[in-house]
Amino acid sequence: MKRMLWVLLALALPFGASAAAAQQREVSGTVTGSNGEAVAGAAVAIAGTSRGVRTDGQGRFTISVGAGEARLRVSALSYRAREVTVPAGQNTVAVRLETDVLGLETVVVTGQATAVKRENLAHDVAVVSSRTLVGNAPAQTVDRALQGKVAGATIRTNSGAPGGGVQIRLRGPTSITGNATPLYVVDGVIMSDVSIAGGQNAISRASTGATTFNSNQDVLANRISDINPNDIENVEILKGASAASIYGSRAAAGVVVITTKRGRAGAPRFTFSQRVGYAELSNELGARQWTAETAEDAGWVSSAANCAPRCTSTFFNSDGSPKATFDLERQVFGRKAPQRETTIGVSGGSENTQYYASGLVLDDQGIAPNTGYLKQSLNLSLNQTIGGRLRLSAATTAVHSVRAVGVTGNDNSSASYVSAISFTPNFFSYEPTNGLFPRNPFTDSNPLETASRSRNDEDVWRVVGSVTLNADLWQHGAHTLRAVVVGGADYFNQQNRLYYPPDIQVQPYIPALGPGTAVVGGGNNLNVNSNINLVHQFRPESGTFSATTSLGTQYEDRDLNLSQVTGRGLLGVLALPYQASNVFTTGNRTRTRDVGGYVQEELLLFNEALSLTGSVRADRSSNNADESKYYYYPKAAGAFTFPNSYGFLDQLKLPASGSSQYLITHR
Repeated sequence: MKRMLWVLLALALPFGASAAAAQQREVSGTVTGSNGEAVAGAAVAIAGTSRGVRTDGQGRFTISVGAGEARLRVSALSYRAREVTVPAGQNTVAVRLETDVLGLETVVVTGQATAVKRENLAHDVAVVSSRTLVGNAPAQTVDRALQGKVAGATIRTNSGAPGGGVQIRLRGPTSITGNATPLYVVDGVIMSDVSIAGGQNAISRASTGATTFNSNQDVLANRISDINPNDIENVEILKGASAASIYGSRAAAGVVVITTKRGRAGAPRFTFSQRVGYAELSNELGARQWTAETAEDAGWVSSAANCAPRCTSTFFNSDGSPKATFDLERQVFGRKAPQRETTIGVSGGSENTQYYASGLVLDDQGIAPNTGYLKQSLNLSLNQTIGGRLRLSAATTAVHSVRAVGVTGNDNSSASYVSAISFTPNFFSYEPTNGLFPRNPFTDSNPLETASRSRNDEDVWRVVGSVTLNADLWQHGAHTLRAVVVGGADYFNQQNRLYYPPDIQVQPYIPALGPGTAVVGGGNNLNVNSNINLVHQFRPESGTFSATTSLGTQYEDRDLNLSQVTGRGLLGVLALPYQASNVFTTGNRTRTRDVGGYVQEELLLFNEALSLTGSVRADRSSNNADESKYYYYPKAAGAFTFPNSYGFLDQLKLPASGSSQYLITHR
């Protein structure tokens, strides 16, 4: 890797010197939309090259071009790209862009280092812009923000617990025992979305077995929720053959490619937002109204062993009417929970150097006691152009989040609040008297006591960093050759703590183990990946066709460590599982190394009316019984777009694509 970087630098420096020596002039201009509004962040590049700048907040730009006639290509998200000619001797230009209603001009990924306009694709790639993602209804996490915005994607929450618990399915069930979640790639870094159990099963017993603590029945948070949605520029969803051909076997369930925001040339621009509000229970399930007779017929009185036969006189008048009724749901979920979100950002820079920085503080309290979600994040990025032909992009994100989730979801012990409420008639109250919570005679817990006196917390620290190097190695006439090197790492540490005091009513324990339960667990994960790519493009001046050839190699290393200590029979009020009378420990480590390579050819023919793509990727992994075996993923795709289509259609396209997998043993 180091040797490759030195070679790229050595090749780039002489080209940078010759470019600087050529006669240049400055061209300034503005970019506006169809309604005359300034378009900030529009890309302005010299046509046929990758050299360019971005407009500032007022849509203004300045770019260096040659002394003669120059052609500029201007593009922006949600607008149709346009090329304009700047005659020799002219130093100003005004560009007006038309709105791209269907997003056909959006550039989407087709390989590790290549992209193409969406209208030329032979398969569908869903694109969600930052404006659509965040919009006017901000979400706590990026997976929640995607709900209802991606056609064909099934996105649902596991529970109402704050700060996560979301499942995403892009292609339906793809495996009985394998991973069905998509692969997440953020700025070239393959991020971990592993969900680590926090120990809730020790209380809920949703999974059978006295020592089954590492359970997928817990209210699991998808770790992709650590990303700040406000820092995202756009999200691309790959669901078809393109996913596997680019990323191999791990892309069987689809790929979510996330690009974060970058700095724009110009004076520093500051952004600040403050949101405040509150959350409250909005949709109650309701409760049946009882009389003494209906309560006895339903078995409520006889089932409450420590209440009968006094239950009738305790809860009902002589005429059979209840002495009082209570809103049990609001007793547990009745808090008006304050919520606030503070974001601040700054971006700017020169033509060669652009920077972006942002910070977030999110504090969402839950509507049940001891629940909530607190997240703090810092994002920094820098783009640097060196010598005109070498571009370096670096980004890092640091996140700290704390979840207090309570006990919800699947349950076999009445520990779950909703489960306990469903077994309690509304003529019984959960509210404490003189500071003491009443025992619930109708089920095994008082959910208000459970929520108020227990803890189920999760604390996560995470750091993600990426570096991308683009080098224009060679350019001659219609030929260009560039190298793209990407490297990154993703590390997080998660700690979970659960505590149920010995004197709380809900105690789903085996009598011999004693009352009181405490759990300390969690894990840490490190993902490291890198890829090196060469891209050759042939684009003649006629513009009737173009050919893009790319090849590259990829390496990925994933290291996940999990551990959990559960204590039964606690020593007094000490919430330490290590000091319990019965201690259970569990843990495991998983490490995987993947190596892959690919070659891909993309053709645009007949003025981009016909698009043809062919590629093959080879993967081998330490997950395989024989690490020397290569799995191959070939792909072929094509699409023909009828020019001008029909008056009532923006585009008429006939796409076709296919892929397969086969195994070759290589030693």
